[in-house]
Amino acid sequence: MKATLPILALATVLATACADERPDVVTPEGCGSVIVQENVDGRGLVRYDAQNQVYTIRSSVAGTTNGQIVGFVCGALPEAFRQDSLPVSFTGTYTQYTKAVPPDPGLEYYYLSLSRLEAITGE
Repeated sequence: MKATLPILALATVLATACADERPDVVTPEGCGSVIVQENVDGRGLVRYDAQNQVYTIRSSVAGTTNGQIVGFVCGALPEAFRQDSLPVSFTGTYTQYTKAVPPDPGLEYYYLSLSRLEAITGE
């Protein structure tokens, strides 16, 4: 019995270590709450996803030749950024996306809650 409690405690810690549910991070309704990763000062392109009728920010996966992260923007994207292929710099939180599986193994789908967004000009 004494060995069972530490094993159960360890199993609980390991089960919750991979998914970070943080109540202090507010995500809009309909967006995931399980934080997958955070992006600080990332770069990407704004794209409109006509099938889901939502704006996304696509960014490259570091260390890959064709890997891309597609962040389905949570909430309304400000009007000034609603331009297809607009290069942006952003900070935000990626949460688990559950509506569809990416059609290509090089794509990763997440909800994206933005905390900072700036257009990149002059490049």
